[in-house]
Amino acid sequence: MRIHSRMGSVDQFAIRTGIPAVLAQHGVDDTMVDLLFNLVDAFVTAVWGTVYLADVADSMSERFEEWWGE
Repeated sequence: MRIHSRMGSVDQFAIRTGIPAVLAQHGVDDTMVDLLFNLVDAFVTAVWGTVYLADVADSMSERFEEWWGE
């Protein structure tokens, strides 16, 4: 079986073993959808993290002030 030299090692392993490739490239459209999904996910994580971690940061700063005094 001849394997194309430009294929990645993951693709070559998948072809040799008959397992579907996990990291498959499906084109520019798929990449753009992935980037859009990552952008939305980053925004949601940033908003949630800001709300959730604000109290944690305040609590930690108060604790550090107790330990070292200011």
